[in-house]
Amino acid sequence: MSRINEHFQSVPVRFQCINLDDIQQVALMNRVDTKYTIPSNQLQHLLSQVQDEYQSLEIGGVIWQRYQTLYFDTPEFRFYHQHHNGVFPRYKVRLRQYVDSNSCFLEIKRKSNKGRTEKRRLPISDIHTALTPDSRDFLKLQIPDLNSGLSPALWVSFSRLTLINKEASERITIDLDLRFKRGEDTFQLPEFAVIEVKRDGKNHTSPLTKAIQQLRVPSKRMSKYCFGVMNLVPDVKHNLFKERFNHLLKNEHFLTA
Repeated sequence: MSRINEHFQSVPVRFQCINLDDIQQVALMNRVDTKYTIPSNQLQHLLSQVQDEYQSLEIGGVIWQRYQTLYFDTPEFRFYHQHHNGVFPRYKVRLRQYVDSNSCFLEIKRKSNKGRTEKRRLPISDIHTALTPDSRDFLKLQIPDLNSGLSPALWVSFSRLTLINKEASERITIDLDLRFKRGEDTFQLPEFAVIEVKRDGKNHTSPLTKAIQQLRVPSKRMSKYCFGVMNLVPDVKHNLFKERFNHLLKNEHFLTA
């Protein structure tokens, strides 16, 4: 959390806060997503432009919530290659712990050829590196043609600010202090924020999107899972991702341990 505080001590940004019960009305489990990446030192200015338009999720007095995620994939990295090759529908399978709300889910994300993302999830007790029978049954229902077994592929952790539009069905997530781990190999991406605009349809005027456009930041099809795999899995195909992630790969603050 120290790196987050580093970027938010100078000029405070104040949002009206809401709780988990309030946020359920904009769960947006079926939605359209638009993603951006910006240097984290620009985030303070960006949020100051829209602080009257949004409310922020607060849990236990904390607005930057901690997330721990374990992604699963097949031995041949089917889900990664689906995304890399532009296949639809495509899937992501993960166990995610929402640390500050003390909850954990098996989550399956399905991206359709219509540009919509649908998320289904199953409550679980904790993150385990082996899927339980209930989890495997849930997977079979959601991905009927899944014939290969799944195993842990990548850990991703970050801190997230969640914003809710006061006037429209829109949720914004902003992820900072990204950390990736596979086996003993790790790296961090501390100097970039990943912003995702989630809404129920494409025809929607977003105050935050307007503010981002004023910074001349283009949208990016940014997958944290794919970015982690292409950097931590030797010889995995990634030529189609090179241009998309080039601005991150050239970042001098990209840290490998």
